[in-house]
Amino acid sequence: MSKALFYKLSKSLIPCLLITLAIGFTYAFSLFVPHIAAALCVSVKVVQFAFCLNIFWLGLGAALFGKLIEHRIKIAAVLSTTLMLLGLCLSGLGMVMHSIWMLYIGFGFLCGVAEGIGYVCPVLNNILWFGRGKFKGLVAALSIVSFGLGSTLCSMLFGYFLPIFGITYIFFAYAALYAVMMGTGSILIGKPKYVKFRKPSKKDEFSYSEFFSDSYARKSWLYMFLNISMGLILIGSCASILAEISLSSSVIIVVMMLCGLFNGAGRLVFPLLSDFMKKRSVMLMVILGIEIAIIFPSIFAYSFIPLSIIIINATYGSFFAMLPSILSDHYGNANLSIRHSAILSSWGFASLFAYVCTFLISTFCEGYWFLTIVLAVVYAINMLVVGSLDKKGKVQ
Repeated sequence: MSKALFYKLSKSLIPCLLITLAIGFTYAFSLFVPHIAAALCVSVKVVQFAFCLNIFWLGLGAALFGKLIEHRIKIAAVLSTTLMLLGLCLSGLGMVMHSIWMLYIGFGFLCGVAEGIGYVCPVLNNILWFGRGKFKGLVAALSIVSFGLGSTLCSMLFGYFLPIFGITYIFFAYAALYAVMMGTGSILIGKPKYVKFRKPSKKDEFSYSEFFSDSYARKSWLYMFLNISMGLILIGSCASILAEISLSSSVIIVVMMLCGLFNGAGRLVFPLLSDFMKKRSVMLMVILGIEIAIIFPSIFAYSFIPLSIIIINATYGSFFAMLPSILSDHYGNANLSIRHSAILSSWGFASLFAYVCTFLISTFCEGYWFLTIVLAVVYAINMLVVGSLDKKGKVQ
């Protein structure tokens, strides 16, 4: 490996891996839920609201700090690390003091904002370093793939940490590990030398109202909202769904690990395939078709449920990985991280919608079969949204 390539990797892919592996922690939270509920003597739904808050602030955190990420990427990475560690420590303190509100503030708010910032930082950085060639989709995917793999890492460590630290102190254990990973990533990350900071003029100032006046932006926000909503319903209820069909706790952990692996693989494979297509939206249609096709067998046979959950995790993650390259193709790289962050605000609102849907489904419609019908219908609607995207867009 040449020194030049190693330098590029040390400034881009390596810090990306370190940061996003840590913030992928959030997608393994369903493993924590029953243990936290038992320790705090509250219902599972009360604890699941912490996950809802986390994703809400993840989406809003990305949107609110998009301009900071665009212009001061290292400061944004340090801020993400600081907030993540504070959030994990406050969550751990909440477990010690038996306070659900401290969990809401720590994991729900602080970790959520940290994850939103840390999610977008590597995307912009990797595209600046490696995104000038044909494989723009792959480059963007490499920035995001480790977010899904972070769920697998967290799930693996959960089986090891829980017997040692118990649910009371497990957040401190993750905080210690992620302090090293994210701290190192924040030190290493940096833009190429040719990208110099300059204070944006009024002419170059990004306008959110102007951006969302474009139908392409609105439809992109909507198809992400629908995809995220259904994915979060499934991910947030994953462990309880698997327990409902009488799988053992060890098997559930294995399925959760596979979900993280396939989530990461989907974020890599589908964007790579889209690099060979004239329109990336065609790949979105293929993904939605796969989701619909894998859902229906599980309506009639519960044995298909683990497989459907794993596959949907793969396809769900691919939407995130393809979004930066889709926006770059349409608008160009100017203000890419701000546009990306603006669309990711759908993540936050989708979390609230998913929580309400999960509550209503679990309260009034028992069984996994009704959820599968809801998923299939929404994915079909999303195909109409993706199919209506402009054939040609004006690069701004």
